[in-house]
Formats: sequence, C-alpha cells, structure tokens
Amino acid sequence: MDRPIDLHDYQPTLPDNLNPLDPAELATLFDGLRIQTRHIAAHPYDPNTWLQRGITLMKLRYPELAVGDGYKAGLLAGEALKGLGDGKWGLGARMGFWMLLEDDEAEEDGWEREMLRRYLDGLQRKARELVEQNLELWPAFEEGRFRRRKYPWMPPEFASRGDEVLRVINDEFKDNGGRALRNGTGQICSVRRHAFGVDPNGEKPTHDVLGVFATREIAPDSTILIDQSRIWGCNGPGAAGSLENLNGGMGCGEPIHPNLPSEDTSLDLRWIRAATGKNARCSLVFMRALLCAIQDGGVDRNSLSHPLIARLTPCYPAERIHRFSLANDIALPHTFLRTQGGVDIFANPFFDTWVFSTISSRILSNSCGDPLAECLSPLFSLFNHSCEPNVRWELHKDHRTVVVRSVGRMRAGEQLFVEYDAFLSGEGVGRRREGLWRWLEGPCGCGRCLREEEEEEGRRVDEKMEGVELGKGKEWDGGEKPVL
Repeated sequence: MDRPIDLHDYQPTLPDNLNPLDPAELATLFDGLRIQTRHIAAHPYDPNTWLQRGITLMKLRYPELAVGDGYKAGLLAGEALKGLGDGKWGLGARMGFWMLLEDDEAEEDGWEREMLRRYLDGLQRKARELVEQNLELWPAFEEGRFRRRKYPWMPPEFASRGDEVLRVINDEFKDNGGRALRNGTGQICSVRRHAFGVDPNGEKPTHDVLGVFATREIAPDSTILIDQSRIWGCNGPGAAGSLENLNGGMGCGEPIHPNLPSEDTSLDLRWIRAATGKNARCSLVFMRALLCAIQDGGVDRNSLSHPLIARLTPCYPAERIHRFSLANDIALPHTFLRTQGGVDIFANPFFDTWVFSTISSRILSNSCGDPLAECLSPLFSLFNHSCEPNVRWELHKDHRTVVVRSVGRMRAGEQLFVEYDAFLSGEGVGRRREGLWRWLEGPCGCGRCLREEEEEEGRRVDEKMEGVELGKGKEWDGGEKPVL
C-alpha cells in the first residue's frame, strides 16, 4: 500500500458506493495511506498506526481491509493492556517492547501506568468500533459485504503471469504426462498464451489468456492428467462426532483428515476444521495455500509470488456481492500464521489483509470440489470451460487428486476444455451462465451457449410475430358495452 497508484485503477469494494469520492479527496486519502503504511513498517506494534490506516481504508471504501487493520489494532492494544497488570514492566517506545523497571521506578510509574491504561482502553474501543462499522451483520454473525476487486497498489509482477511461471507450468505438465502415460516419458498437453486468439483490434489484451492444448493425438477415453494437489480441505464430522455444525451432512470419514500421514504433527489442522464447521473445506484450502508459500519460500517473500498462486487469475464479477467473516477470514488466518506459520503478522507486510483477499479471490475462481471437499489443483485449474467439453474430470476420494480423461479423439494442437460445473449440464443457457459466475466474469461464449442463445432468440421472435399475426384484421370495437 506504500506504492504510488494511478487513480484510474481505483475500484472500491464497498457494494453501496452511492457517492463517489472527489478526485482531490481520493488523492489525499491515498497519500495518507502510503504514509500510514510506512509508519506501520517503522512501528508495527503501535496499535494507533493500524487504527489510523484502518480508518483511511474505511474512507476509501475497502471494508474488508478496514476490518483487518482494526482487528490488528485491537489485538495490540489488548496485549499491551494485559502486560500492564504486572507493575514491574513498562511499555517501550511505540510499544514494540517491554522494559523491566527498578523498584522505585515501578512505584513512581503508577500514575503514568493509569494514563497509559486509559489510552489503550480508548484505542481498543475505537478499534472495536471500526470493526463494527464495517460489518453489516453485527453482532449476530460478524459478517460484512464487499465486491472482489483488484487493488490498485498491487505490484505489476503479481498482476500477470510471466514467462517463468509459464515455464514452471509446462515443466509440470511434462512430468505429469509421464505418469499419465505410465511409461515415465512423453508429454500429452501444454499451456499456451492467446488461448482464443489475438484481438484483431488490439482492444483486449490476450497475452495473459492461457489455455491447455494437446501436444499429440489423443485417443478416446485416454488418461490425460493425474493432478495431485497440496492445497485441499474437507468438512469433518464435527467436534466429538457432532453433526450440528454441518447442516446435517456426514462430513469426511477419513480419521486422519484434514491432515496427511506424511505431515509433521506440529501442523495439525484439525482445530481449523472444528472452528469453521460447514465452511471448513474452504478455510482449509486457504490455510494450505499460505502454508505452501511459507514452506517453499519462507516468510520473507510475498505469497503471491509462489508458483501455485502466481499461475492463478481471479474473477471479478461486476455486480456479485460476497460476504467476509471476521472469524473465518480475518481472525483465523492471523491465528494460524502466528501459531503454526511462524509469521509476525504485524511486522511482516507479505501477509497483509489485502494479500489474503487477493489469494482468496484466486482460489474461489480456480478451485473445484463438492459440498464435502474443495481442492485447488495446480494443473487442472488451467483448463478453460466449455458447456460441451472434450475432456471429463473426477475428484478422487482423497479430496486432492483430480483425474482428467478424453471424451473423444483429439488432434495435436486442439485446446482441451472441461465443464466446470457438471451439475448444470442439463440446464438451459441462462441458468448455466448464471451458475458460472464464480469462474467467468462474463457470459459463457462456448459453441453450445451461442447456439442455444440464438435458438431462444429465434423462439422469442417467432412468438412475437405470432402475436402480430393473431391481431391482424381485427378492428377496435369502440361501441357501448353493457354494464354488469
């Protein structure tokens, strides 16, 4: 957030943005945001720095980010208040550390301690008010509303898929082809740019539009891809076997899930499943995405640069309103990072709330699953959609392996399409398009949808013409009518 931005890139996430900000006011707020972000970098444990930036984010109409900063301000103020209970310790400058006081200093420091207590109480109250102001369903559900948007301060290297990302993807496809062919060699498919061609008018950039293409002729019912993911999650049976938090669902019966036998016991994720109930599968996918970034790149790299995240593009439907939860989307990830990720959530800018929101949007637009489990597959997520696909897919019972097989014979160079939601296959074009909002920003333009759209339009024209024909030759009867 400390980068200069182009004000034309500003898109507020607040759904009811009825009175747009004046350009001069907008520029002033973004100037303040940059300064406050630098203050946080210099003094990350001062709750007031987080509070002030949260207020600015609220004025900029980013409710989900304002709640994140308000939450951190409240945490810091609360921890400082707890420490004041021991009279032998005093807060250091900008509250980044505690100082051991001498006995006489502790006695003389009583009135200062009381003033500090009042100050911290006030900060904690203001932080709570900031959070409440940006949660529309408070206090019953602690949820807010927002629209998913690209943040204008995002570094350009995180906004598109570079050549190195493409190289990594194709290396993975090459390795996977050997497993699918069961002979250890060969490549079945690869990813290319300009998946649907180049816009002849140059109005729409297509460089970052990727697609999966066959590199050889593929026979019908052939295994194309066996894609096993590190980023997955499943709903459990509930605490102590209870079903009350799963809307009556049975949950996953695997006793070791959501963990794996190969994982260290220090990364036990069962507490996340117990805390989130029927939303566990989505929360676990998000936590595992953060975990992959930490395990592979450490805590000193932005998780958006991790190859499993950098390859994904989000979908930002113009009118779709989403909900965010204080407990599941703000508090839970921060607790996970502090307790199991080894991340200082105050001093480390690579795990800021805007990074959370960006990763969450990418996961939503690229994951697959069912009401029981969710999976973010590294290669399967790159297939484009069609309502008349030439490949079919299946999520295995382990919740993290997707197998893709051909439907008919395909030639080399042909693009491979999957159907994102097979449950919609029997619906009409309107219902299918509405159901694909999660993955597509606009209406589906596959061959089937275009044909059915044309057929529906033809029927509407025929019905209209039929109505005109029925009315021909009839004169308006203006005579006197009987009164009943």
